[in-house]
Amino acid sequence: MARQPRIRRATAPLHLQVALNEGILRRPGGGPAIMAGHLARLAEVAEPPNLSLRVVPFSTGCIRG
Repeated sequence: MARQPRIRRATAPLHLQVALNEGILRRPGGGPAIMAGHLARLAEVAEPPNLSLRVVPFSTGCIRG
């Protein structure tokens, strides 16, 4: 939460890149209406150009560092 003002500031905002595993989005929780709300919120927060939200699909397999 403390980073949000720095990400949203007008001058020199921080850049944020997030990668979510597809399983996070497919795991049911709270029913269809709740899940739709979560997806809508993710799409909303990823709109600014300094934010990047990506989904790593199941087909990618295991990623090792």
